[in-house]
Amino acid sequence: MWLRWQKTDRSAVVSPVAFLSSTATRLAINVAQSARVRWETYIGSRLPEPVDTSSDPEVGAQRAKALQWLCCWCWRS
Repeated sequence: MWLRWQKTDRSAVVSPVAFLSSTATRLAINVAQSARVRWETYIGSRLPEPVDTSSDPEVGAQRAKALQWLCCWCWRS
């Protein structure tokens, strides 16, 4: 923002407060929009395939136990 203020012809600025506040607002909107685009862009090719636990019930039990532990740990934190 400081660079924009330094590059601006001060004789053309009617209200420095309005100029600086609108510049700050526009810069914040640009940052928020670029962050949203980065967040919504999926870089990977696709999500991993789910594991079939019907052939090996022990895998399903291990995952359920891990999930139960995680939920209890998060709840306590």
